[in-house]
Amino acid sequence: MLFTKKYNTIVIVLLMAFCFSALAETIDLMPVDDPEATGTVRFVGFTFYDFTNQWGITTGQNMISDRMRGYTIFEIADLPQGATVTAIDLTFFVSIEGGFDHLLNIHELTTLPDGENAETVWDAMAGFYTDEASEACRVTGENTIALNEDSIIGLQAALDAGDTEWGIGFREDNDTAMMATIAGNETDSPPVITVTYDGGAPAEPVVVDVLNEEYGTGSVMFWQNIYNTMWDTPEIKCGYSLTGQEFRGFARFDIAGLEEDMVLDSIIVDFNVVWANGTTIDVTSLDEDPNTATAEEVWNCMNDAYYVEGAASDLGAHSHAMSEDAITSLQAAIINGDDVWGIGFIGSGGQFNTTIEIEGYTNDSPPILTIYHGGAVALIAP
Repeated sequence: MLFTKKYNTIVIVLLMAFCFSALAETIDLMPVDDPEATGTVRFVGFTFYDFTNQWGITTGQNMISDRMRGYTIFEIADLPQGATVTAIDLTFFVSIEGGFDHLLNIHELTTLPDGENAETVWDAMAGFYTDEASEACRVTGENTIALNEDSIIGLQAALDAGDTEWGIGFREDNDTAMMATIAGNETDSPPVITVTYDGGAPAEPVVVDVLNEEYGTGSVMFWQNIYNTMWDTPEIKCGYSLTGQEFRGFARFDIAGLEEDMVLDSIIVDFNVVWANGTTIDVTSLDEDPNTATAEEVWNCMNDAYYVEGAASDLGAHSHAMSEDAITSLQAAIINGDDVWGIGFIGSGGQFNTTIEIEGYTNDSPPILTIYHGGAVALIAP
């Protein structure tokens, strides 16, 4: 994106490149939303059975002994395509301890137990996802085990193949008949994998429009120590956002459609200046609602935080990265379930009788926000 700005006789051309972060991310993945997400395969007396199910598989808890093997199937659809898995930690809760000599290994699960018989699932627990056996099942309680490089390769292969599910197996390493039980998917402590990954397709930026209604954009006038001595009522004028020594403008955005779990990385504000006779622009917080607040309250609330300082005021389109204070404020509004979030425009030059007009909600180029989230960071010159 190319912007040309004039400062006196100097023309500065800025080339704005959007860059996406490659910082490591982590995500907790739960068992799939299915009663058969966790379970046990039994092999007793050279026969696969569980006394009630001819296939020898019971769902629910993972029971592990020399005659029982457990499994868990995880939902991996939330891992972004193109991500590179770098680490996997498995957290689980031992609800019944297996005794002093119980040793646990985590294995790959080459066949998911979806309509398969018990013998197939039993044999599918082949390669090791732990480098050494764990004593975790000897006592009750929560445990976390770092899975090995083979597990990373297995999950990466499933992700690259576009799979939405990935499974692991639980096996007793010491051939002890003592049974340990790991809580299943329908308990308060199901198995969880915490996956660390790099990259991946960044989340698409979200463009948020200004409210297309009265008080979507507007201005407050303060002249000769009196608010709004030259305008008709109401005290707050809707439409263009005017800013200067005697004016302060505002813009309010419709954020009702933003997901509460969205994690913000950066915010770009775009606005269009259609008339100017000096001064520069500060973009600030807007903590009052112009629908209900007085002109004085709206004017004064713009002093709380500065989101952009000293923006150029020449005619045309402007695009500016907003400060960390803006990100914090909008993030709080999203989490709180707010439908509207606003910003103020202040003329920062301080010259007498200077005014800038910024297009409003009824015009062709009203203010907009572009929100980068989920690890995608837009870098743009202020």
